[in-house]
Amino acid sequence: MKLLETTIRHFGKFHQTSFTFGDHINILYGKNGAGKSTLHTFLRSMLFGMERKKGRAAHSDEYSRYMPWVSSGDYGGSLRLEQNSRICQFTRNFLTDPKNLEIFDETRSKPVPADDDFVSQMRNGLTEVTFDNTVSIGQLRGETSPAMADALKNYIGNLHSAGSGNVDIAAAIAALTMQKKQLSSQLIPIDPNEYDTLTAEINTLNRQLLEHGAGGQSIRLHERRHQLQAALDEQKETYGTLSDRTREWKQRLADNGVESAEQLRQVETAADRAYSAYFRYKGAYRFTRHPLMMGLLFCLAIAMFIASFFTIFLTNASFSSDSFLPVPFLILLCVLFFAAGRLLLSLRRHGWLWNQAREQLRNLFSVYLGTRELLPDNYDRLKKRLHDSAAMINKVRDCQDRCTELESSIRSLQEEENQILRELEGISRADWTNEQNQEQLKQAVGRQEVLKAQQRKNNDISLEIEAVKTAISTIQAIAEDFHISFVPRLNKTCSAILASLTGGAYTRMAVDDNLNLYIQSQKRSLPLTALSRGTVEQVYLALRLALVDCFWPDQSVPLFLDDSFALYDDERLEQALLWLEQNYKGQIFLFTCHNREEKLLNMHNIIHTYIKIG
Repeated sequence: MKLLETTIRHFGKFHQTSFTFGDHINILYGKNGAGKSTLHTFLRSMLFGMERKKGRAAHSDEYSRYMPWVSSGDYGGSLRLEQNSRICQFTRNFLTDPKNLEIFDETRSKPVPADDDFVSQMRNGLTEVTFDNTVSIGQLRGETSPAMADALKNYIGNLHSAGSGNVDIAAAIAALTMQKKQLSSQLIPIDPNEYDTLTAEINTLNRQLLEHGAGGQSIRLHERRHQLQAALDEQKETYGTLSDRTREWKQRLADNGVESAEQLRQVETAADRAYSAYFRYKGAYRFTRHPLMMGLLFCLAIAMFIASFFTIFLTNASFSSDSFLPVPFLILLCVLFFAAGRLLLSLRRHGWLWNQAREQLRNLFSVYLGTRELLPDNYDRLKKRLHDSAAMINKVRDCQDRCTELESSIRSLQEEENQILRELEGISRADWTNEQNQEQLKQAVGRQEVLKAQQRKNNDISLEIEAVKTAISTIQAIAEDFHISFVPRLNKTCSAILASLTGGAYTRMAVDDNLNLYIQSQKRSLPLTALSRGTVEQVYLALRLALVDCFWPDQSVPLFLDDSFALYDDERLEQALLWLEQNYKGQIFLFTCHNREEKLLNMHNIIHTYIKIG
């Protein structure tokens, strides 16, 4: 794995900052407070994410410590890395999710899912535990954590059993142990005598049922009752539907002012007569209402009255003077007077009838249509409304008749059901014993089947438990056998690296299963407390480099040295840099606040990349 370039959008004091790294040794120089540890932490966070703690610890955890100094709503960046000629860009925004990761495959020019297997492959199998305890070394932090011992034991077992350090044998054993525990918890305790007891009980119940019968009549009555209940439910539902529909139609008729079919017939007759009178006397009304016609009729009436008066007066005068008017003339005057009066009264009566018909139609339209306009369409609408109401009255009558039939049918069905209930009550005393026997038999047979199933399940679980035990024993035996031969190899590698770093002053060191260290000089064994702090740092560096060689014997991973050589004198520093340049295959990121590393590399003409921070 090789880190190519990183861009820090917002992280701690860094804001929109980019760094490009070289292939081997990278000197990252900066004064105290320039941000070397911040960059180191950023690279680690881009590889593994950040763990955000909860409660009081959240105020001082790493997530809070490196919150951006410039508030921008962003917290993260990107990292380009190469693994097996494949270049990918990791992008994280710690504000949305401290563990969230987006990956873009630059080699294939497409985004890829951030699944665990692919991410582990791009990190060359590097985990947080191995990172913190092998390739990441800070000042006075060379010691390994207890978790590293477990990781090494797991790795050793993996190499032998799976041929690879990427298969988690410890996790496999833990998973198998958990599986065995879960399987054991699934075993169901069974009383060995319960099955025989149930068999005897079943035989006794079967014999009793054969002696006393099985209550066939009761079963038939129950079946008939279920049929009656189904029919009752159906008819009651139909009755309820019809009743609701009848109430709805009656309410609609009441809202329309309809009370009965007789009322509709009377209204229709009145509407027809009024409509006919309206058009029959409409001309007479207009004639009498015309100003000219009214004047003529009035003048005619006055003239007739005056003519009649003079006729009577002249007639009396003629009688007195013995000179008479012709009798036909007198008759004609009387007839004209009568005809004029008759015509006048007839016209006035026709106008009154027309006005009465108009008001009646308006009232009918207002009641049934909600309008008083005298339009032919309104008359047609009124007729249709009356016919629809009559049809609805017929439907109401049909529904009521159907409801009456259903009431009668429901009463009959309920009477039959009550009769069946009475018969069942009489039979129940005789069949009670059989029913109890049947229920006990059903429960006993069911319990016996459950016991059979539980026994079969216990047998299967027991076989699985034995298989899991065998797998655990085999894996542990293989790992233990290989561990015996692997520890000497680790001690040999540690001793060779320590001898090179110390210039032969210390040639042997031993590491036990828990990564406890024992140093041997040319004369005697020494505890770490007897060594100087600079030598102790060399010992821990040798251990970590040996662990890197164990975990990645044929591959390269980046090495992070964050002011790790602060306690080294110039001679020790020169030996360490020369060893790293000649023997370490991966990238080296050397964070420092001194210039002596740069000077030593230049003195030995060692190619390196110099990056200034701050």
